[in-house]
Amino acid sequence: AQAEEHRCRERASQAMHEVSQAQADLREAEARCRRCMDTAREAEGRAEALCIRQRELASIRSHAPAELERATAEDEDLRDRAHALAERLAELDAKVERAHARANQFRNRQREADSALLCAAEVNQRLEAMRATLTNEVVLSREEIQTLHEIESLFQPARPARLMRTGYEE
Repeated sequence: AQAEEHRCRERASQAMHEVSQAQADLREAEARCRRCMDTAREAEGRAEALCIRQRELASIRSHAPAELERATAEDEDLRDRAHALAERLAELDAKVERAHARANQFRNRQREADSALLCAAEVNQRLEAMRATLTNEVVLSREEIQTLHEIESLFQPARPARLMRTGYEE
């Protein structure tokens, strides 16, 4: 009976050892299972992110031709506008040049007019001085004739310079 008890204890000890080993194996299997589940969740997350990215790329791919067409049309429109602005700038440059030329003409005319006014004032002054010295209105002395010729020469040129140029256009 002791031998039987010893065998029972040995079998119980062996069974306990096997149970302990089975529990360790179970814990290890559970840990592996948790790691596998974590890996599966990570894989699912990556798969979901890849699906989202795939949908984004598909959307880009489907909209890209329209976006390219819109951008190309906008680029052409901007080029047309730049060309039109360049033409307008050239027109304005020409207009500015003409305005500068006209301003120079007006300044020249103003100088001529100022000079003519000064000359007329001087002629008037000399005529008034001569009138005071005239003794006879019908017969003029040589000095008086000479004075009249000098006064006449002050009126040269008789026409403004702009009228003496060939091909004058106002």
